[in-house]
Amino acid sequence: MYAITGITGQVGSAVARKLLTENQSVRAVIRDANKGTTWAEQGCAVALADMNDANALKAAFADAEGVFVVLPPNFAPSLGFPETRAIAAARPGKVAVQVSGHSRPAAAHSDAQRFQPGLD
Repeated sequence: MYAITGITGQVGSAVARKLLTENQSVRAVIRDANKGTTWAEQGCAVALADMNDANALKAAFADAEGVFVVLPPNFAPSLGFPETRAIAAARPGKVAVQVSGHSRPAAAHSDAQRFQPGLD
């Protein structure tokens, strides 16, 4: 099963549709229960989670083979990127977050094996 955030947007929905056409199980991770109906009708499991709620994200990502995360825009991040670190902390063990030095977070994917100290 793959947990998909941002599934109500263009990118997340494209990822979910691709997985569904390949007969993969999908869990739609959404903030608004009303928006989950469409995905449930397509065979997705639905989990409610806000990107600022690490416990809800951990529950939504539980038992997932993979997670697709679309981070919400943060045009004024705090020093050290604690908002992004909180989201990354909820990731399952198979998902790695790659960070370039002390700059902004880079892409997250299962092949990334480099971590900024203290992130993992």
